[in-house]
Amino acid sequence: MIPLADLHSHLYGAIRFEPFLKHLLRQPAIDWSDYRRAYQQAFDRDPDPAALLRRLRRGDRQAVEELRRLFVFGDADAPGFARFQAKFDLLIAASALSRLRTGDAQPIDLAREIHFFVREILRDHARQGIGYAEFRMILPGRHAAALAAPVLRLLVTNLRRGAALGVRARLAVSLPRDSPWEAWEVVRQALRNGAGAVITAVDFCAAEEGHPPRAQREFAAALRAHNLAHPEAALALLYHVGESFGDKSLESAVRWVHEAAEMGAHRLGHALALGLDPALFGPHQRRESAAERIDQLRYDLRHAAALARHGVIVDRVAATREIARLQAGDPAAS
Repeated sequence: MIPLADLHSHLYGAIRFEPFLKHLLRQPAIDWSDYRRAYQQAFDRDPDPAALLRRLRRGDRQAVEELRRLFVFGDADAPGFARFQAKFDLLIAASALSRLRTGDAQPIDLAREIHFFVREILRDHARQGIGYAEFRMILPGRHAAALAAPVLRLLVTNLRRGAALGVRARLAVSLPRDSPWEAWEVVRQALRNGAGAVITAVDFCAAEEGHPPRAQREFAAALRAHNLAHPEAALALLYHVGESFGDKSLESAVRWVHEAAEMGAHRLGHALALGLDPALFGPHQRRESAAERIDQLRYDLRHAAALARHGVIVDRVAATREIARLQAGDPAAS
């Protein structure tokens, strides 16, 4: 049989509940405040995981199922990225990465955590007959930027161990949307140190609102230059887009997908905007910034002939007038 392949697996998103629970029970006191705040805001209730853990340690099996529901994503947890992130924050709060930032953990704790989770994930993939898997993982940034290089080394070292299980494990390094350059230099250094057999791509993920693809054109050009100069360590560009678009019109969400492709992305993550029938949203109103609307109108004018061939007629005069009117105002206004 030909082994299965998985080209879009977020490493920490591939952790199943049982390994997570085992990890959780090993941890010292955890600061749940950020997680509880995000969950309360997204779901209008306090999950209080500390109380659930106390019950679990007293032998309350119902607490296990309540923790499972907090950890596992289901249909009831939709819609919106905020709800997704609020649930994922349970894992983030319990991670040594979070505790390292506050000084409540040691680097050895993170090394043990990554080793444990990667081993469990690779074993799970092997059981499913997955012979090739490309995992995505965002590097620590901002206040924990010094952790980026050691975390990347840990990931590469542990993913290499997949070969013993029959899994060719590879890594797409997710870069911060707001500023990818510092993390990109960490990736380049890892490639110079021989990690090119494991690192196959760079990726942009997490909340896309406020981060139009055009903001990464300079980076995309730098990546193309890197690939031309170092074909032995060339990387693909992966881009999450069109999956969360609460800050713009549906038309602009579709345009973002096209712009990411035009920018040179080799693979697009989700791109749900392309496959959703607008009728599914029903009667509703959307707001977007004047700058975003201007971009959309210019896009419509640029592609007017092609759109017309598919039955979409662009009123060139009206679009030009609207651009002029919007340019006279505040580009950040919606």
